[in-house]
Order: sequence, then C-alpha cells, then structure tokens
Amino acid sequence: MDKAEIGKIDPYVVLGIRADADARSVKKAYHKLCLQYHPDKNEGFRQEFDRVQLAYMVLSDEKKRKRYDKTGVLSVDDSGDFDWEAYFEGEFNEVTKEMIEKDRKEYQGSEEERDDIRKELIEAHGNMERLFESVIHLEFSKDEEDRVYKICEELVKEIDHHVIPQWEKYVKERKKRVLKLERRRKREARDASESANDIGDMGQLQMMIAGNARRRKSQFDDILDKYSQPQKKAKKKKT
Repeated sequence: MDKAEIGKIDPYVVLGIRADADARSVKKAYHKLCLQYHPDKNEGFRQEFDRVQLAYMVLSDEKKRKRYDKTGVLSVDDSGDFDWEAYFEGEFNEVTKEMIEKDRKEYQGSEEERDDIRKELIEAHGNMERLFESVIHLEFSKDEEDRVYKICEELVKEIDHHVIPQWEKYVKERKKRVLKLERRRKREARDASESANDIGDMGQLQMMIAGNARRRKSQFDDILDKYSQPQKKAKKKKT
C-alpha cells in the first residue's frame, strides 16, 4: 500500500467494530480477519490482509488510537520512517497455515459454527448452497455437504419455515445441486492447475484463484458484525 491508500483507511471499518469497542473486541476481530484474509488461505487478498494489520496496529496501541480518535488521521510512527514492507512481511509470516488449520478444527463442529450456519441459512432464505459462500472455513465437498445438511435438518425444526422458503426446494433438488457444485469444484481446480502450467505468471494465477474466493465476499459485512460482538464463553463441541 502507498501513503495515499494508507491515509484513506478507517481502522474501525476495516476491523468491523464500533468506535467504543474494547481491547478484547479489537483483538478478536483482528484474529478472525487474519484467518479470513491470510493469503495462504485466499490468494489475491494480500492487500486486505495488510489493511487488517495496519488497523490493528493503530487500535491496539492506546496512544495511536487516541490520536486517531481525536484527529481522524492515521499515525503509526512518530519518526515518519516506518518500514512498512518489513512490518507486513513479519505479520504475514506470523499467521501460518498451521494457525488457520487449528482455527478450522476448533471451529468446525462447535456451537459457534452451528450458530453461524443457522444465521446464514436464514439470510439465504433456506438455500443451503449459499452457506459454502458465506460461512467461514466451509469449503464444498460431498462429505462436507452431507455434514452441513445434517446440521441444517436439525436447525430447520427450530426455524419458522416462512423465513426459509427455499429449504424444501433445496431438499428436492439436493442430488442435482450437489453434482453441480462438485463439477464446479473440479473445474476450478482443473483451471487453476492448467493455468499454473500454461500461464507461468503467478500474479495472474493468484487473480484467478482470488476470483473464487470473492464469491464469499458479498456476505462479509455480516461476518464482520458477528466477529465484533463481545466474546462468548467457549462452548464445548457437540458429541
């Protein structure tokens, strides 16, 4: 990012939190967005990842945060000689694939995931297919679709069917939709593989892969709202 881009950043908007958010909420939002945007998970989102680092750097420091609240101007280093490249690279390396995988394992099967699926199923009016675009860590596979479908079967018993009118349609068309999603997944994997061999330009390849990840971005504001809420007491996974 250049200085002009940095100057336009609102750290509260980037982290999806209110101006009166406490330090705990700031840290929780930061952690979740690191996992959401880390380039090891979603190629092509490096700039968004860097914006998250900058926002957290300002809001996690009491002095910098007070200055921003008073002036509306970002001030990350009083000397004016801050090594942005080194800072962002350090943060990039700190959030590892192992961290993302650890978060995925803790999240999937948890009450938090179940609550998110319920919320997004209602947002999608019962169209379960859209959950693979909006729920964090949820990537389509036949096994994953089957796991999520079983969760949804339980959830719809608790939801007014008037707010999920597309659920019955999904149930009736499920086999056809699963085949469609499976074909799409294989096609995207094949296209990415062919491009890696034929294009030979990782920048272009990353842009293509990022196009798939951007399918989920339309629901990003809702996800930010969830992550900016006060942290709940950890719940055990269902057995």
